[in-house]
Amino acid sequence: AVGSGVRVRRGADGSVVGCRVNACGGTGLDVEQDVSAVLRYNDILRSRGAGVCITERANPLVEGNLIARGSTSGVLVKVSGLGVIKKNQISRHKQAGVEVRSGADPVVERNTISDNEVGVLVADKGRGKIL
Repeated sequence: AVGSGVRVRRGADGSVVGCRVNACGGTGLDVEQDVSAVLRYNDILRSRGAGVCITERANPLVEGNLIARGSTSGVLVKVSGLGVIKKNQISRHKQAGVEVRSGADPVVERNTISDNEVGVLVADKGRGKIL
């Protein structure tokens, strides 16, 4: 597939629950532009972009997902992205399990992060709470 598997944007409020998103040409789940969404119990596998990308003041709950085998980072939070990322299994990514950049400020808690190039990367004025 080309592009994102699922994209939630422009102030939308919704849920993506129990889905399998596999082998996307871009991001598996893309959440952007002031979105409050729930991403729960999904399998997000083999994305060419990030498994989950959170940007532009989006503030989702990302919980209980399997995010694995991606070509970049498992979860990428950037450009003032927010969110709570908890109780996920994040593994086998060619970059970071969780990457926080560009003014992003998420809460990352109680995840199992393994077999990635880097477990958690915070750079370029990224912030957040890593618990």
